[in-house]
Amino acid sequence: MIITVEQEKPVSSASRKSHARSRTGCSQCKNRRVRCDEQRPVCLNCDTSGLSCNYAAPSMPLRERRKSYLPGEQQPWAVAVKPAPVALPKPINICFPCPIEMPLKSMELLQYFHKAGSNNEVTLQCKRQNVLASNIHHPDALRNTLLIAGFHYLINGPRFSDFKPTLLLHKIETIRSVNKWIQLSDSKAYAMCVRQISTLCFSECYLGHSRAAETHLNGLMKFLDIYCPLGLANPTEPSNTTELSIRYIMLTYSFISICKSRVRVEIVDVGEGATPEVMAAMHDRFKFEAGGVDLKLRSMELLPYFFAPLSSMRGFHDIDASPMIDCLLSLTEIFQLRAPVEDERSVQQILLIENTAVKLTVAAIETHVESMPGQDDRTRKKKSLRGLDGSWSGLFIASHLYVHQILGLWTLDAPLEVKFHSHILGYLSWDLAKSDSCLEQGSIVASNFWFWKAFVGAFSLARHIETDHAVALYPLRRQFVKFIYKWSECAGIKTWKEAREILIGIVWPKSAFIHGSLAEMIWYESQVKIHDAEG
Repeated sequence: MIITVEQEKPVSSASRKSHARSRTGCSQCKNRRVRCDEQRPVCLNCDTSGLSCNYAAPSMPLRERRKSYLPGEQQPWAVAVKPAPVALPKPINICFPCPIEMPLKSMELLQYFHKAGSNNEVTLQCKRQNVLASNIHHPDALRNTLLIAGFHYLINGPRFSDFKPTLLLHKIETIRSVNKWIQLSDSKAYAMCVRQISTLCFSECYLGHSRAAETHLNGLMKFLDIYCPLGLANPTEPSNTTELSIRYIMLTYSFISICKSRVRVEIVDVGEGATPEVMAAMHDRFKFEAGGVDLKLRSMELLPYFFAPLSSMRGFHDIDASPMIDCLLSLTEIFQLRAPVEDERSVQQILLIENTAVKLTVAAIETHVESMPGQDDRTRKKKSLRGLDGSWSGLFIASHLYVHQILGLWTLDAPLEVKFHSHILGYLSWDLAKSDSCLEQGSIVASNFWFWKAFVGAFSLARHIETDHAVALYPLRRQFVKFIYKWSECAGIKTWKEAREILIGIVWPKSAFIHGSLAEMIWYESQVKIHDAEG
C-alpha cells in the first residue's frame, strides 16, 4: 500500500479561543467560562442568552489575606513598641485575711453559700450578702457560716463527698473551740459557745443524730441558766448580744421539737454507722412536703442572721406578727381535723403534706431579720395593717407554746423540759411587763394581742403543772394570772365567753377541744383569786 505525504501529516485538533481572565465578571459568565463584558446591571452574554445576571460581592485578594496586617490596620509611620511583660494576676481571696484557717475546700464552700439564695427577693438577698460579708471578719461567725454552708450543700449539692472532709474538719474545730471557751468566765465567751453549740444542734438534727443533738441541747440549757437565771423577780434587760443568743437557743429548741414531731413514738438514733438507705430515707421525708426542700434551704440561708455581729447599739425593732399568726391559723385548722380518739399518724401525715411547720420556722427567721438593729428603715417592711406588732421574742415564745401545749402537735403532746419552760416563760413575763402600756393606749388590737400572749403562757403553765406536777412553775403561774386579770380590768370583760371570742380573733381553736375546760378554769381562776387577794 502506497502512503502519500499528505496522509502522514497528523490531524490537528481544533484549538479553543483564549480569553483574558475576568475576576470581576458576573456569576453566570464565570460558571460558563466565557468572557464577560462586565456591563451592569446585565452583561451582554446574559442579555443575549436570557439568563439572570448577578455580580458577587467583592472579596479581598488572596495575597492580601496572607498578610499579617490587613490594609489600613498599620500606618507606615507607626513605631512598633514591644509590650513590657505583665505578671499574671493571682486568685483573689475574698476572706483575706481570714480570722481562722481555711484548709481543704473551705473557700469553695463559702463561695457556694454566698451564691445561694438567688431566688430570694433582691432586698433580702442584698441584706444576706452584707451579713455574710461581715461574718467573714469574725472567727466564730465564720465558723458557724461554714457549718451551715456544709449542711446546705448536703441537701442541695449533687455530691456531698466533695465537701465532706471540709465539713468534718470544721465540726471538730468547733468542738475544740467550745471546750476552750467553757473554761473562760467571760460573757463574750459564753455567747460564742451558745452560737456554736446551737449550730451543732441544727447540724446533728439534719443528719438524724438525735442523741448528739439532745446532748448539745442539754449544754444549751446550762448556758441559758447563765443568761437568764431563775428566781429573778425583776430581770434586767438583756444586751443585744445576749438577746441574739437567747433567740438562737429558742429557735434551736423549736427546730428539734419539729424534727421529733415527724416520728410516731420516739426518735431512733441512726448513729454514725447508718446505711446509705437509712440516711436517704431521712432526707427524703422532706420531699413529701409541698416545697419542703426549698423552704428548708431558705431557712438555712438566713440562719447567719442569728450569729452575725451586730452593727448597731440600738435595740431590736418590733415586728409584724401577721406571717407567723397566719401559720398558726393553718396549724389550728389542721388541729381541728383531729378527733380525740383519732390516730396520731393521720395528723402527722397532714402536717407533712401541708408543710406548715416548715413555713412557721421560715416566717420566724424572716421576721427576726426584720427586727435586727441597724437595718435600713427604707428596706424594712411597713407595720402590720392588722395592728399585730410586738417584740420577736415574745411572739416566738407564745407561738411555740401555742403549738406545743394547746394544739399538741410538737412531739405528740410530750411535756416541755421544765428548765427550758421556766426560762422562756420568765422571758415572756418580762416582755409582757415591759409592753403593758398598750392596755391603756386605746389600741384594742394591740391590747387583745397582749392578752393572747399572756393567756397562752398561763395555759402552758397549767398544763405542765397538771401533767408533770412541776412545783418550780407555781410562782410564774401566779404572775401570769395577774396579767390576765389586769387585761380583764382594762378591757372590761368578765366572762369566759367574751374572752374566748377575743382569743379566737387572734388565733384559737373555734371548736371544743380536749383541754377546753382547762382554759375556762384558768380564766375564772384569774378572776376569783385576785378578788380574794384584794379582799
